[in-house]
Amino acid sequence: MCRRNSATIRTSGWTVQSLEVKFDILKALAADKLYIKKRTEYKACQTCAGEGILKVIPSSGGETTEETCPTCRGLKNLTSIIFE
Repeated sequence: MCRRNSATIRTSGWTVQSLEVKFDILKALAADKLYIKKRTEYKACQTCAGEGILKVIPSSGGETTEETCPTCRGLKNLTSIIFE
């Protein structure tokens, strides 16, 4: 029997996702098993210009900080899977 420790589960990101995101992930996994995949398309994220991060400049003029892009979640691209 293979056991995952609690640190692995916490860092996997699953536990911090909303129910909506979890449901979307499960639907995608089911579709991958039920349908024939025709092709996969990758497109650079337009929000972060394919960088995976956004530079945030405070309005008060402080130091610029970097935040993970909320659209691609740091992956730098958006993936579309086209099924037959």
